[in-house]
Amino acid sequence: MHDQVDGIKSPLVDVFNYIKELEQKVEHQQKEIGELNEQINKYKERAIPNDELQTLLKILSDARHKGFLNRAN
Repeated sequence: MHDQVDGIKSPLVDVFNYIKELEQKVEHQQKEIGELNEQINKYKERAIPNDELQTLLKILSDARHKGFLNRAN
C-alpha cells in the first residue's frame, strides 16, 4: 500500500496507525493484568482462610476476657 496518492496522505494510513497504537495499548494492559494476577495469586497463597481467622479471633477474645491479654490503647 502506498502512504500517499498524488502527494496526499491516504486516510487508511491514519486508520492503520491508530489500530497499531490500540493493539500496543491492549498488549500493555494485558501484561499489567498478568502481573496483577500473579500478585493476587501470591497473596492468596499466603492468606489465612476465614474460618481459621474466626477461630483465632475467638481464642484471642476468650483469652482477653480471662485476663490473659491486656487491651492496648
